[in-house]
Amino acid sequence: MKHIIPKWTIVATPAALLAMIMTPWAELAQQSPESAPLVMVLLSVGMALVCISMVHWIKAIFGGKS
Repeated sequence: MKHIIPKWTIVATPAALLAMIMTPWAELAQQSPESAPLVMVLLSVGMALVCISMVHWIKAIFGGKS
């Protein structure tokens, strides 16, 4: 059985990548040092979304079972 790509990955992958690319993370952390932990959490969540999405895409491309 071919792995089905969840619909949320079609939206989440480009959205997370664009948000991570377009946000000035270093400036945010530099302007207010107390926001540095929040910046790290947001980056971690974004990277987790991208990694999970990419795993679904790779499994679908190579025909892995779900």
